Amino acid sequence: MDIGIKLIGHERIYELENIVRATFKGVKIVFDIDCENMVISELKEREVITTIRLGNTEYVGISSFNPDKPYLNKLGLIINLSYVDAYKKYTPFNLAWGILIGIRPQKKVSQLKEFGYSEDQIKDILINDFLISEKRADLMIKADGFEEEIEKGKMKNGVSLYIGIPFCKTRCAYCSFISKPLLDDKELQVYLENLCKEIETAKNIKNIETVYIGGGTPTVLNENQLSKLLYTINNTLDLSKIREFSVEAGRPDSINKEKLKILKDMGVDRISINPQTLNDKTLREIKRNHTKEDFFAAFNLAKETGFKTINCDLIAGLYKESTDDFKYSLDQIYSLNPENITVHTLSIKRSADYTENEATNNIARLMQDYTFEKLKDYIPYYIYRQKNTLDGLENTGYCKKGHECLYNVYMMREVQSIIAFGGGSVSKAILKDEIVRLRNPKDSVEYIRNINKIITKKEEFLNEYFNC
Repeated sequence: MDIGIKLIGHERIYELENIVRATFKGVKIVFDIDCENMVISELKEREVITTIRLGNTEYVGISSFNPDKPYLNKLGLIINLSYVDAYKKYTPFNLAWGILIGIRPQKKVSQLKEFGYSEDQIKDILINDFLISEKRADLMIKADGFEEEIEKGKMKNGVSLYIGIPFCKTRCAYCSFISKPLLDDKELQVYLENLCKEIETAKNIKNIETVYIGGGTPTVLNENQLSKLLYTINNTLDLSKIREFSVEAGRPDSINKEKLKILKDMGVDRISINPQTLNDKTLREIKRNHTKEDFFAAFNLAKETGFKTINCDLIAGLYKESTDDFKYSLDQIYSLNPENITVHTLSIKRSADYTENEATNNIARLMQDYTFEKLKDYIPYYIYRQKNTLDGLENTGYCKKGHECLYNVYMMREVQSIIAFGGGSVSKAILKDEIVRLRNPKDSVEYIRNINKIITKKEEFLNEYFNC
């Protein structure tokens, strides 16, 4: 089905497009073309009027700016409230995150605290004004409180480092992150050598609080390559004040005893081992070349190696998975007693091998709701949302006390500068009134080809914003 969107008196398409996609799943949206099915959003002085036209039937909604609710007086929110007022005349409105869009939903909790509202008042506002489900409101409030606690303990003038290895052994069916499977060892070696050169630009950086090596799957590096990368980090950078060193080991089939020992000996204290599901049939469907037994073996090796924190990722809403399949996976992970569990909602990418129409989006919410109940003895410590997730749902990191990932919290709350290295990475200088970003090319070939320019820009960036 096609739905046309027409704006009158304003140009705020982002909010409206997102909520239309969330409520009319799988539609094709067109702009400024008169269709049989239309959403017309009109700003008139202090109110927004929305007309949803489906064939010969129209549903009209109105929302106005309200001086008694200053937290709602943003045009994007009024647009979405007006849309919901029309939509619920067509069918019940039941989005878990209500009218909220964007990556960081619990940011609203911090804003409401700044207005002086109590926790009970905030919950009431989230449910009744932002139309968020009670479970998500509780999740937001709990996560924001713990994030605040973490933020208060962050290092003064500290920085975090991100180092990207944007390669995997194979590409998962739901993923569009990498453009091709793993480079051969020779090409990967060239990437690594250039990455190490870029890392050396940060040799004078002080107060490094966290290091995060992400991907892709960093453990696609062989033992010698992994040693070289970690040796460069440890012998080039000042890690005297580091509090956390994380590596995404990711795919169980990329892990062995020697690699884990290298990581541990080089100071890594947190790793992720991510099965995504413990259903072997699903693992084959999503083109992951490992079994659930491979995951258990990798997890046990990591435990024996003695890492302080192990994280395990699962995905809710994978192709053809039932609620029972997901419950089995989560129950098995829970029984292992990892320090971190992260539950993502499937996000359908345009270049992925299957689409939202093939995914089980009608049960993703049941899966996430089960997660809330199962992980009651864990702390939800950070929440974020991606574009095109099933049912507009969230990704949530859960931790045991003392095992929260500092990098994740600082990055998501944007409270600490990040210096990033490697293809596709983004450095952020957090200033008083703005955030200045420096982006590296996403494509690894472009990254290698332009490494001298990248290093020059990185040196200028570090000199201007970090005085080194």
